[in-house]
Amino acid sequence: MAQEQNIPGGGVAPAEGGGRRQGADSNFATQAHSGEGASACRFKEEIIDWEQLKSMGLAREYLQRSGMLDTMLRGYQTDPQRITLDLPGTKGSISARMSFRGESDRTVLNLEGVQQTPDLTKPYLGHLFSTEDRKNLLGPTGNMGRVVELTCGREKIPCFISRDTRTNVIKHMKLESLKLPADYKGQVFDSEQRETLRRGEPILVENMTAKSGREYDATLQVSAERRGWASTSTIRSSPMARSSAACR
Repeated sequence: MAQEQNIPGGGVAPAEGGGRRQGADSNFATQAHSGEGASACRFKEEIIDWEQLKSMGLAREYLQRSGMLDTMLRGYQTDPQRITLDLPGTKGSISARMSFRGESDRTVLNLEGVQQTPDLTKPYLGHLFSTEDRKNLLGPTGNMGRVVELTCGREKIPCFISRDTRTNVIKHMKLESLKLPADYKGQVFDSEQRETLRRGEPILVENMTAKSGREYDATLQVSAERRGWASTSTIRSSPMARSSAACR
C-alpha cells in the first residue's frame, strides 16, 4: 500500500494555508474565538490508513487517549511529536506537527518537520525580508507585522507572513482571506482598530470579559500561522471580584 508523507526540509517553506487547519478556506482564529464549528470533523476515521500510522508508532488508541486524534480529525495540527519513520528510502525519527490531508478517496498523514531555524536571507515568494522583518519574525509572536505583496503564480497578492513558533516554518495568508468579527468578548472593534489589524499591526483591546466573568486586556494581531488573529492576554480581576475577595 502506498504511504505518503509531507516533510518540509530545511530553509523557508512557502506554506500558504499551512497553519493549524490544513486546507481550510475559513478563518481559524475567528472560529476558535467564536466557537463556530468547534466539534465538526473534516475527516472520517474509516478512510484513514491506520496501518501506516501504526508503523510510525502512532496507534489509534494512543492518538485517541492523547486527544490528538480529535484535533487532527477537525483539520488542525498537533503540537510537535517525535515520530519514527520506517518507510522505503526513509528511516529514522523526526520532530513534526501532524495533521491529516485528504487525497482522492483516502486520508493520509501530513507531517510538518521542526526546523532548527528559518533561513530569512533567501527570498520568500519574491519578498526579501528587511532587518525589521527578520527581527519581528524571530520575535516571540512570530508575526512579521505588515502586509507585503507575494508572487503567487503570475499574480502579486497582498499577504501576511508569520513564523510557526513551534516548527520555525514560514507561512503566509492572503489579506483577502482575513475575516474580522464585529466584536470580541464584549468589545466592538472600531474602524481604526480594524484597519490596524488589516495592516498586520497589533492592537490593545481592554476590558474584555472572559467566560469566567473576569475582565482582561489582550493584544491582538493577525497571524498567518493561525489563519486569523491571535491574542496575548493578561487576566486581571474586575473591581467587583476584588471587592468580594476583600470581604472574605
